[in-house]
Amino acid sequence: MYFNPDKDKVYSPDGYACVTSHHVNNTFKNQKSSKSLIPFPIDPSIQYKGKKDDLLNEIGYRLKGEFHIVNIGLWTPGKNQSHALNIAKKLYDKYGFTYIFHFVGNQAPNFKEYWEPLMNDLPPNVNIWGERNDVEKFFKFSDLMLFTSNWECNPIVLKEAISNNIKIMAYDLEHYGDEYKPYIVPLNGDINTDSDNLINTLFTPIKYDVNDSRDNSSDFAIKHINFYKSLLDEKTKRQ
Repeated sequence: MYFNPDKDKVYSPDGYACVTSHHVNNTFKNQKSSKSLIPFPIDPSIQYKGKKDDLLNEIGYRLKGEFHIVNIGLWTPGKNQSHALNIAKKLYDKYGFTYIFHFVGNQAPNFKEYWEPLMNDLPPNVNIWGERNDVEKFFKFSDLMLFTSNWECNPIVLKEAISNNIKIMAYDLEHYGDEYKPYIVPLNGDINTDSDNLINTLFTPIKYDVNDSRDNSSDFAIKHINFYKSLLDEKTKRQ
C-alpha cells in the first residue's frame, strides 16, 4: 500500500490485475497499462464440513457456554495482535473463561521484538496455535473473528471469514473503500468500547448472509484468464 508506481516503477507491465478498488482508483490510477479489478472471491464452498462440537471436543472444550473468538495472521505490529490480547485480558478479568481467544499465525523470528514480549503476559483465556494448515476448522468452531490489523491492502482472511459466514470485527480501513461495510462491526481502537462491542456482537444476529455475495474460485481464475487474453489481443493488434 506504500508503493508509488508513478515514482518507483521502472518497467510497466502489459496490465495490472488489481485486488482492490484502491489500486484502480488511486495507486495505479496514472499508469497507462490496462487495469482490471479482480478481487478474491467470497466462496462458501471452502466451509469445513465437520461438526463444531467435535472440533471443540478435539481441542479440549466441552460446550460449557463459552464463546470462541479467533484472530488470524502473522504476528506483526501491523496485524496488531496486542489489541486483541488486551481485549482478551479485559474480558478474562471480568468474565473468566466465558470468552476464549484463539490466535492462529506464524511468529517469525524477524518480528520477535514485537511478539515475544506479548507472550510473557498472556491471560489464561488465550490459546496460541502458531501457523496451521487447518485454519478452516477455527472458522468452523469460532463464534467471531476478531481481525485487529490496522495496515492492510485487501486481506484474503476477511474473504475467508465471510465465506464461512462468521461474525467479524475489524477496522474499516480507508483502503477497503466500502467493500467490507456490510460484513464487519468496526473496531475503533479503544479497549473498553471494542470489548463491549465484541460482547454485543456475539449476542446480535449476524449482519449479512453469505449467499447474497457468493462467488467461487473458478470464476476468479476465469477472470484472470480473460484479462490475460484481452492483453494478448491488444498486443497483437498493436503489432
